[in-house]
Amino acid sequence: DLADRAPLLAQRALDCVAELMTAHYRCRREVDFELWRDLHQIFRIADTGGYGSEAIPASLRSKSVSSCHEIYVRALLLQLSNPYALGGRELNWTRRWATTWAHKVDLVSAADDAQGYAVDLASDLPPAWIKAESARATTLFLETNALRRSVKGRAKKLDAGVDPHTLGLGKDCVQPDVGRLIATLARNWLEAPAARQFTRRATPGRVGLVSGLDAIHAALTGKTFKTASRHWDYSRRDAEQLQIYQTTSVAGADSVQGVPSEEWESLDESANGFKLRRTAEGARLAHLQLVALKPHDARSFILSEIRWLMTGVDRALVIGAAALP
Repeated sequence: DLADRAPLLAQRALDCVAELMTAHYRCRREVDFELWRDLHQIFRIADTGGYGSEAIPASLRSKSVSSCHEIYVRALLLQLSNPYALGGRELNWTRRWATTWAHKVDLVSAADDAQGYAVDLASDLPPAWIKAESARATTLFLETNALRRSVKGRAKKLDAGVDPHTLGLGKDCVQPDVGRLIATLARNWLEAPAARQFTRRATPGRVGLVSGLDAIHAALTGKTFKTASRHWDYSRRDAEQLQIYQTTSVAGADSVQGVPSEEWESLDESANGFKLRRTAEGARLAHLQLVALKPHDARSFILSEIRWLMTGVDRALVIGAAALP
């Protein structure tokens, strides 16, 4: 009885899975392999049934339409955007653009240049960059020539000073943030994964992590920072020094022996980056937060910034941190 409703059912089911993935990205949780399996299987059913590209109303009262193909591609593009390294606002922009430009991406059985981002419909894995000889009968490559023209064209106009809203990017888009995000998405969606400047190596061991500005200051300098946040902490001499020299002796420092740090497992590291994992309870961390890291073989702490973070299916917290110059 529902045979004639198959396109609608498939479109709604795909949208539910894709939105559940987006919810994972927003709360920085790893997407379960079962969700990728469901997404691939539903799209495969729609594609095999011949209604993968059929336009379906978004809702009973909505004038907008979308197809199973567009929703599926939206989910792939969102994953390829490296969502765990995006802030909340950037993730919303990326989802909106992926929805708008999804129809510009074709799914083909062979890559034009014998390699590209591809997905295996019979697997439970996200899209990845592969070579054509590694493809299986169920592998589809993302053909992004039309998407390339849209993204690159907008990037050039943004550089020329054109307003983002004029380019259809959204009223809430502001420069220079939108320009940086467009450039990042162009790399993530259209180019082969860049070779690392410094080779990463597996380094089983422990890394000490310190968070909080006072603790980081103590870890890097070996001294505690004495703040002067209350006006009655100032003496008359301090007030005179502040008026004359624009500084005061209140912000002095006392030596400190040892700084308590969390123990993290090192998954791999390079000259300027670390991938770390924590299974136990610990301090609350945030995207782009400053931390101090001390590998087991290092003499001192290294000031670093958390570039991405994700809670795994096993509830372990995994972060990627970049050492600051």
